[in-house]
Amino acid sequence: MIVLLVASCDLLKTRDSETPVGGIPANPPATSAQMVIDNLTSSFANKNVNDYDKLFADTGSVKKQYIFVPTQKAAGTYSAFFSHWTRDSELNYFRKAMASVSVTFTPTVSFSGTTLTPFQADSALFSADYSFSLAPITYLGRARFYMIPNKNTGTWSIYRWEDLPSAKDSTLSWSDMKGQFSQ
Repeated sequence: MIVLLVASCDLLKTRDSETPVGGIPANPPATSAQMVIDNLTSSFANKNVNDYDKLFADTGSVKKQYIFVPTQKAAGTYSAFFSHWTRDSELNYFRKAMASVSVTFTPTVSFSGTTLTPFQADSALFSADYSFSLAPITYLGRARFYMIPNKNTGTWSIYRWEDLPSAKDSTLSWSDMKGQFSQ
């Protein structure tokens, strides 16, 4: 009996914590329009397709179909892709873009000149100039994200994304990147 008691003493000891499986933890639920933007930035930095997926409206939950409106230049160049752009297209380009960079590179998205404007009773518009670095290219432009909350969960999502060109016409936009990684 003493042998069993001595051998079982470790049963009640706490053990050291283990490293989580699956990499970087998920973003918190976007309970505000601003959190959608924060989670967008984090999704790219963490190269996390599951978190990126949660950013976009799902017709089953908010009764809005996700729409992406590319720059006019990119719409002409990549018309085969943008004429039928869907939420799945959005996720596929993201996967390809994140797979194209080295494991040690962290893509960065930064916004400036931001405005977040509530409109109607349940929508918001985030508008900002962006700079997106995906080695070795930096994409510039202006984005407009139209967002809506899911009344059942209280989480917000993007239902319309408009991409506008930078004042520097020669620069590549986010639309160009989406078109390049959709091929």
